[in-house]
Amino acid sequence: MPRAKESTPEPIDEEEESSETYYKAKKILGEKKVRGNIQYLVDWEGIDPDTGSAYDPTWVSPEDCFVVPLQFQDTSRHSH
Repeated sequence: MPRAKESTPEPIDEEEESSETYYKAKKILGEKKVRGNIQYLVDWEGIDPDTGSAYDPTWVSPEDCFVVPLQFQDTSRHSH
């Protein structure tokens, strides 16, 4: 999760009530180890309403990441 001084991406709307808040990421930009623990540099989706700019990427631990399986879309076939 972004630190308090950084702006926070808008949460994803969940159908089920949950005590957890989820944020949508565009992609993982990098990976590093800090004191033996892996962290990912996450590029967040959305625009910060305070600045009108994209949210800054932030470093998060794998425990703070929730991965949704992606659906494969075959783009090799083109309609003629």
